[in-house]
Amino acid sequence: MIERFSGEHEFLSNFYAAPVVFMGRAWPSVEHAFQAMKSREMPIQEHIRGLARARDAKRAGRACVCRGDWGVVRRPLMEQLVRAKFLQSEDLAGRLLATGVQKLVEGNTWHDNEWGDCRCDMCANIEGRNMLGVILMAVRQEIRTMRLL
Repeated sequence: MIERFSGEHEFLSNFYAAPVVFMGRAWPSVEHAFQAMKSREMPIQEHIRGLARARDAKRAGRACVCRGDWGVVRRPLMEQLVRAKFLQSEDLAGRLLATGVQKLVEGNTWHDNEWGDCRCDMCANIEGRNMLGVILMAVRQEIRTMRLL
């Protein structure tokens, strides 16, 4: 099992500096695009796209007013972005495939039990949904299947 997206597995993180083309625009990372899509306003999206670091994009995304359908579109949007990240980079696709059949868990200590699984003392009895890990494993299987065709 890969329990954290850091060190040699940092490439699995949405914060990883892997350019991704989405909606006709190049984004510095999946995190930049995801946070920007919280808003339908182009100036806000462009501001987030231009930020130097993914953590700055996350901070800006938290500060913006989310579009009305965010609760419905955020999961499919994350799936599209993660898929694009790995399909647009042969290197990253190969690295994802090299994780084999290991379970991918976005272990964290910042109480994210939706996209990941927080491992802090406060969350010890809460099993995270690990939605990012689930998406990554699905994309890994898609790439594996495409390569067999």
